[in-house]
Amino acid sequence: MNCLLTQETRKLLGNMRAILKSYETGCEILFDQNDYESGAELCATFHDEEICLFFIPADCASFYNYTADFKSQGGIMLYEANDDVSFVEGRSVEMSEGSFTTFDSLSYSQQEVRKIQSYCKNFTPVVFKLKLNRIKNCTESTSFKLLFESNATHYKYYFFYNTDVKELEIVDVNNEVEFSMAENVFDDGRLVKVFVSNTPISNRFQSRLHFQLLESGSANKKVIRDNLPLPQNGHYHTDVINGQSVIVSEVFIN
Repeated sequence: MNCLLTQETRKLLGNMRAILKSYETGCEILFDQNDYESGAELCATFHDEEICLFFIPADCASFYNYTADFKSQGGIMLYEANDDVSFVEGRSVEMSEGSFTTFDSLSYSQQEVRKIQSYCKNFTPVVFKLKLNRIKNCTESTSFKLLFESNATHYKYYFFYNTDVKELEIVDVNNEVEFSMAENVFDDGRLVKVFVSNTPISNRFQSRLHFQLLESGSANKKVIRDNLPLPQNGHYHTDVINGQSVIVSEVFIN
């Protein structure tokens, strides 16, 4: 996530004599200890102020294909930290308790909205608002996290096979996902074995999933294909499995 300041927050940090340093996975606010003994003192001094940041995924083109709940007619999503978060020394604090809502259009001018959208290539950024009185009691070792929910789909593999291969199965090397198998015939007469995950699988930017296609007709199972390709994020549709309508992501293997 790239972290960018709103114009108002940039001015506020200037008044604080503080700077924001952005990392690939977040950001931090730095200040001179000659001005403030601690972050708590800085927050207490400006306790009535509000920091407003917007986060832009480094992989804008695909982030929204595997992340849930990014649906906003206004083009911006707002998250305001609620008052239910308690701070524990030396712990990470989850700040995304609650739900995302559409940003109040009155909070930004059209020019500012266009500027934000231009950074995001017309995708939806996340705007995070936090009043400094919310964190004035935190410790220096406390970190704050925003967690985003992943889309989850049933993986559906189509394997076009030779007739001498009788029994096939897909196994998860990590023993986390199970597949069920059925045999279909395509319109052109080709035989195809279809494997569908029994449960939805979370789609991620960097997945650690490791599936193998095995020939299981003998005592010693033979690996026909290791590291099966994973579905492309954003390519999914509605299907009916066991009488229920579900979202599936498909992979075709010849």
